[in-house]
Amino acid sequence: MTKQTWFMELRRILSILPYAESKKAEEYYKELYEDKKDAGLSDSEILESFGTPYQAASTVIEEYTRENPSFVPPSYNPNTGYAENKVAPTKGQSDNKENNDLLWIVLCVVFFFPVMGLYIAMIAVAFGLYALIVALFACAIGLPVAFIGAMPTPAHICAWIGVALMLIGIAIPLTVGVNFVVKWMFKGTGMLIKTIKRTVTEG
Repeated sequence: MTKQTWFMELRRILSILPYAESKKAEEYYKELYEDKKDAGLSDSEILESFGTPYQAASTVIEEYTRENPSFVPPSYNPNTGYAENKVAPTKGQSDNKENNDLLWIVLCVVFFFPVMGLYIAMIAVAFGLYALIVALFACAIGLPVAFIGAMPTPAHICAWIGVALMLIGIAIPLTVGVNFVVKWMFKGTGMLIKTIKRTVTEG
């Protein structure tokens, strides 16, 4: 069983719990997984130490049941999972989820236009830099060809080859830098959205 499959099964089994509880348990095992990975254990060794997803989930469910005696977990079928959730969320849980959803909507509305404005501006700058890179490569090829044809002396040929190499020397690191910035921009935007969503959900 792979890491992804193990966590998908854990998530499926824990779906009978309130979302915040199942999410907390999943994050616990993910952090524990990374700690063991840093300690030098292989994926198979880590998953073996966790036991099956059902065993790990059972521990979480039993602990939650002790803390919430009114909760009665349904029977588990390894083939189909839990057929139904027999316990409806409490009013406090429902209200909390509704408040979280409302807060998430408000944050989206408040930050949408500023973030999108900044995002569009960064994309425009990136396109401008890519256009500059294309122009540099075009000049590196076009200028030497044009001027060498007009003045085909060894001195002119060497001079324009030097110009071409200089332009290429500018264009290559500029390309690497722009690619890094664009990659960081998309990654940073995704991380920001995940952070806001996690903060609202766990709050």
